[in-house]
Amino acid sequence: MLARYARKMHPADAIDHWAFASLKTSPGAPAFYDHRSAAGDTHHSALRHLGDRLGGILQGCLATHTLHSETTAWGRRAEAELTRAA
Repeated sequence: MLARYARKMHPADAIDHWAFASLKTSPGAPAFYDHRSAAGDTHHSALRHLGDRLGGILQGCLATHTLHSETTAWGRRAEAELTRAA
């Protein structure tokens, strides 16, 4: 599937930069990116999926009036990887 060309460029570019920057700052983001890459996604597709995930996390924080927490945001994914590694 290809990205749509008819889109607002500024929000899309901001989310793309956010996803790329989170690869170095968030412990859960690289694991999600690596999972998508291992599933066969290209670099840009994996970043797009990561941006969608980060947008969902932001939406959840805004809806519940809570602060961002790495363990809440990526907790289930980290637990699943720990059990799979064991």
